[in-house]
Amino acid sequence: MQVSAIINCRYEGLLLERALHSAMRAIEASGFASECELIVVADRPTRTTSEMLAAAGRRIDRLVQTDVSDLGLARNVGVDASRGELVLFLDGDDLWGSNWVRAAWAEYLTAPPRSVLHPQFCVFFGARTEVLVHPDWRDSYFDPRALAARNAWTALCGAERQLLIEFPYSPINVQQGAGFEDWSWYSETVARGFRHVVVRGTAHFVRLKRANSLQEASRGFQRLPSIEFAEYLAGDDTSRPHNL
Repeated sequence: MQVSAIINCRYEGLLLERALHSAMRAIEASGFASECELIVVADRPTRTTSEMLAAAGRRIDRLVQTDVSDLGLARNVGVDASRGELVLFLDGDDLWGSNWVRAAWAEYLTAPPRSVLHPQFCVFFGARTEVLVHPDWRDSYFDPRALAARNAWTALCGAERQLLIEFPYSPINVQQGAGFEDWSWYSETVARGFRHVVVRGTAHFVRLKRANSLQEASRGFQRLPSIEFAEYLAGDDTSRPHNL
C-alpha cells in the first residue's frame, strides 16, 4: 500500500460529503488508486456526521470510531489503523486539490529522509478568503525560529507512516498554554531536525468558520508552539540537531 488518506471528522455534518469527494477525486487522479486507501476517523461524531458516513458506505475503505475528543490524538488513531507507506491528512470540512495525492507521492520518493510534506498554497474560504504560501525549509527566507511566534503551515500535511508512529501528535492542552496540535507537532519535528517540504504546484482549500471552538477556548492565552520547542530555542548551538 502506497498512500493512506486519513479524514478526521466530528462536527462537519453535510460538509463531510465534499471532503470525501475531494479525497476520492485526488485518489482516482493519482494513477495508482488501487495502492491507496481512504480511512475516516470519527471522533465523537454528531448525528448528522454519522448519517453522512453511513451514506458514504463502501466509498470508505475503513471507518474508525473513537472517543478521544482531541484532534491530534484522533490523527494518531488513524495512523495506527493505516497501512500506507505515506499518510496524508484531511479534515472533514476541507478540500484537497485534485493533484495532491499524485504530486505528494512523487515528492515523497525524492525528498530527504524525515520530510514532512505541505502543499505550496493554502486557499482559505468561508468566513473570509485569503491565500497562504507555505514556506519550504530550503527557502532562503525561512527561519524556523519564527515558529516561536506563529505556525507556518496548516494542519493538512503528509508524512511517512513510520515517522508518525515514532513521533505521534501530543494532546491539546489549552491550560498549559501550548500551541494547537499541528503547531506543536511541527515545532517539535523541526527541533528534531525534520525537513518541511513544499510540494510545488499543489493547493489545499481550508474552510474558515465564523466560530472556531478551539480558537475561542484558547483566546487570551499566552501561547508557545510546544514546551519542547521552547527548550530547543533556549539551548546552546551544540545541543541542536541542525543549524538554525
